[in-house]
Amino acid sequence: NLQSLFLIALNLQISSNLYQESHEISTAISNVARGLFTLNHLNFDVIILGNVTSHIKEVIDNLQLVSDVHQISSFNVTCDVIYNRVAIIITETVEILNSLELLLCFNNYERVQGFAIDLRFLIYVEKPFNEFDLAITMPDSEFGDFCHFNYYLIKNGSEILLKTLEWWTASACYQPQMVVLNRYDSITSKWLKPIERIEKKFKNFHNCTLKTHSDIFQVRILN
Repeated sequence: NLQSLFLIALNLQISSNLYQESHEISTAISNVARGLFTLNHLNFDVIILGNVTSHIKEVIDNLQLVSDVHQISSFNVTCDVIYNRVAIIITETVEILNSLELLLCFNNYERVQGFAIDLRFLIYVEKPFNEFDLAITMPDSEFGDFCHFNYYLIKNGSEILLKTLEWWTASACYQPQMVVLNRYDSITSKWLKPIERIEKKFKNFHNCTLKTHSDIFQVRILN
């Protein structure tokens, strides 16, 4: 009957829209990974935290990348999952992502052996979330934290936004600010700006006064 045909058509349309959205996310992830990792000559993994939903599976299947994919239970996240990593992290909810903040994975400075690690994470969270839901820590010690190394792909209507956390901008000093780096238009399938090499963060402090401290580093004066 007509009602059954309508429901079938509606389900097909919903499935088509979900597939299109997954394909757009995959394209955006692949594009940004090139600018963030490949053009900086960084090898990277793809890490799925928690459940592999049908949407996440489609996103992974459509990625135009040659990388190892690791699926980690949200109950089995250890520091080794993200320590000394360059990775794409895909997860279902912001709560799972925030659980990483509870792990002081970057506080074990002895493993760093005195060298700066170029940590970079490209984050995609399936379920919509408010940016204020992200766990953010202050950059006032030598240890750093997970949130300071992240770039986020966030679906917003017909756009996919590439954002990152900055503390020093032309607008404010020493305040957490989510800055839009680029926009992907789902209608035109184009980025507002070409994806080029994405440099390290925190290189421009916009004349802000910097305050920090260290309990482990010392300055030695040689005669």
